[in-house]
Amino acid sequence: MDQIPSEKLDPENLKQLYDELYEKSAPRRLPKTFEFVVRKRMSVFFGTSFEEKQVVNVPKKFDMVSSDGKIVGEAKRYTRTKNNSGITSTIAEYVWLLEKTPGEKKFIVFGGEREIPEKWLKKHRHLLDGNLSFYFYDMETDVLEELNK
Repeated sequence: MDQIPSEKLDPENLKQLYDELYEKSAPRRLPKTFEFVVRKRMSVFFGTSFEEKQVVNVPKKFDMVSSDGKIVGEAKRYTRTKNNSGITSTIAEYVWLLEKTPGEKKFIVFGGEREIPEKWLKKHRHLLDGNLSFYFYDMETDVLEELNK
């Protein structure tokens, strides 16, 4: 899989930001830290700013919505558990909700265990519409990869 370069983002600054946030936050805050860093990374990638907000006709606040609502995304960090069926169902829920948005570009950025979204895609890729992308983001290396090209 090709890595997506972060042309405008200085990886050293992002790593420093991540380290500072991680040191200051308790382990229960790591998902919010991941969302924050991913929001910054995807803002650079798409060339637009994102904010957490609800979109028209979908009763959910999404992690990343562009000001014009044309780009909508979620940031999800999963680690291996004894029972991943709950995670599988949660991913399906986010896919379904994203597909209901009027956004032109929809995406989910995963972190943590890469195997989790890869297994989901292996089983359910054929159910996705062509307008939803899965990415995996490694915060330590600032590597962003699209998983479902």
